[in-house]
Amino acid sequence: MNQGPTNQNPVNQGPMNQDPTNQISMNQNPMNQNPTNQNSMNQGPTNQNSMNQNPTNQNTNYEQIYQEYRQQGEMQAGQDQMNTAANAGKEHIVAVRKNNDGDIIAIQTSAGRELDYVSALNEAKAGALANVDVYHRYGRDILRSEPDGVQENNLDNLPTF
Repeated sequence: MNQGPTNQNPVNQGPMNQDPTNQISMNQNPMNQNPTNQNSMNQGPTNQNSMNQNPTNQNTNYEQIYQEYRQQGEMQAGQDQMNTAANAGKEHIVAVRKNNDGDIIAIQTSAGRELDYVSALNEAKAGALANVDVYHRYGRDILRSEPDGVQENNLDNLPTF
């Protein structure tokens, strides 16, 4: 290949791809330049500025950051639920009673009332209970807590009475 005063390789000759040393410079860009400007098409481990390296995040603990994010969300969701129920004047479920199979057969409200499952369904349908939904599945209506990502307020996880 002729390496005269002008670059003879016309491939990708834009301002980002010019090579002052007139070496083969296919696919060079500011994010993937190596200090010698040799053929940087596929340098692998010898490339000093690899796009996969991020020196500012080398020691970042992604799992810890994500767990903190989840905890903050759970706290906020719990506060939002309490505020919503308090502002609307609605009772919310604070405890459950289960049978031997683990099925919820009764609930206790924040006002201290104990309701059988069917009465709780009817009150939830009427909008009298906060933070629960009624949905139809398996040929019947089912009471469940609103999906908010907080495990602690799921009906199965509430204290028993």
